This record gives sequence, structure tokens and C-alpha cells, in this order.
Amino acid sequence: MVDRLTAAELLVIQGGGNARGSHAMRLALMELAARGFLSTRREGNFLRRKVFVRRISREEPERGYLAEVLAAAGGGSDVAIRELFDRLRERFGRTFERLVAVEIRPELSGRGLLEERREKALGLIPVTRTRLTVAGSEQREALRRQLEEGSQLPKLLKVEPRDAVALAVALGPAVLLVPEMRGNFQDLATAMRASGASSATDPGFVYWGGFDSSGDFDSDFDSLDRSFDAFDSDGGDGGGDGGGDGGGD
Repeated sequence: MVDRLTAAELLVIQGGGNARGSHAMRLALMELAARGFLSTRREGNFLRRKVFVRRISREEPERGYLAEVLAAAGGGSDVAIRELFDRLRERFGRTFERLVAVEIRPELSGRGLLEERREKALGLIPVTRTRLTVAGSEQREALRRQLEEGSQLPKLLKVEPRDAVALAVALGPAVLLVPEMRGNFQDLATAMRASGASSATDPGFVYWGGFDSSGDFDSDFDSLDRSFDAFDSDGGDGGGDGGGDGGGD
């Protein structure tokens, strides 16, 4: 498999070296679902809906931090989203800030995409700031172009689904950052299954193994979105207990 930047790493590149920990964690879980490592399940009604995650693959993702996020989802039984958040907070901090600071930034620095610079705030106070390198800026520009291309995916899924599949495979994890794809991932999964693509014919296809299943990805991602929205609104204090998809024990 081609060693790509993960969706969370691309988010940090997009932010010039910065990103909220909760946003990075949201993308990490979405990527694990899209790649067939875990699934989500909901129960209850709209006013008090509980969300659960389950590990569904024994395979390990290539990034150590993704493997740790996956391990927090347990060994194959349902885990309430609140319990998952609690486990992840123990490892990555109250608002998952260590995911960006301790895991993603060093990974990107090691690839020559980020660097730390000593500067003086207000011309007086020495501070260390994280900045994109020249290569990092080029990566951000490439991502900008990818997101522009990706904005055409919903339309392509309706008129040329095979072309949409080829584009999604080429975009890799960047497809998870395409705003226009919200609510359209199930159509992409359906198109991937119908295309007959496989890792034998396109090595990139294996990256999206989860999309080759019968899961409802729009519902899965919507559940994660709602859970993280509740988490952010609580200031990182739990992921919600009632209202919407934040609940979980």
C-alpha cells in the first residue's frame, strides 16, 4: 500500500501546522471506519440516541496513533461512544490535544513538512511556533487542489459513478475532508461495490476496504459528527448524555 498522509495529518497541513484535537480525532475515527477497521451502531430515538463503536478487523493500521485509537475501541464488542472518548482522553488528553502535538506534528516534521521556529512575540517574548516548510506549503496547495477536484464527486456519483470511484481512490484520505461529500459517502460506497474495483486491479482501492461493505457510511459518519459536536459543546467533558447522538452508557 502506498504510504499516504492520513486524513488527520492532512487536516494539520491544511491548518498550517495547527488543528483542534477533537477535529483530528473525528477524522481518525472516520478513516478507521472507511478503511474497514471499525463500525458504529445507534440505538434509541432522536431525542436520546446512543452511539456504539465496534472493532471489526484484526488488521492494524500503519500509524501507531491510529492503532492506539483502534485499540481503544476494544476487541470486537460494542463500546459506548462516551466510554471510547474517556479511553481516548486518557491517552491523548482532555480535548485530544496530544494527538496533534505529540503524534501528528512529529510525524509531519519527520517527513519534512513542518518545522519549529523560534520567534519573539511582540518583539520581546521568545516563543516556538510550528510552521509549514516549503514542502509542507506545496502539500497544502496540493491538498487545496484535491479538495477542489473532490467537490465534483457528488455530481459525478450521479452521472459517472465509475469516474467518481477512480477520483475517490486517487484522493485517498483527502476525500474525508471534502465538505461536499457530507451525506454522499453511502453513494460512494455503493458505486465502489458496483464498479468491481479491487486491490488486484487498483492498489489504491484496498485503502477503502470499509466502503466495500454493506455499512451505512452516511449514518456512521453522521453519528460520529453528532457525538463530536456534543463533545465540543461540553468543552471536552464527555461527548453528551442525551440530546442527539452524543449519548452512550
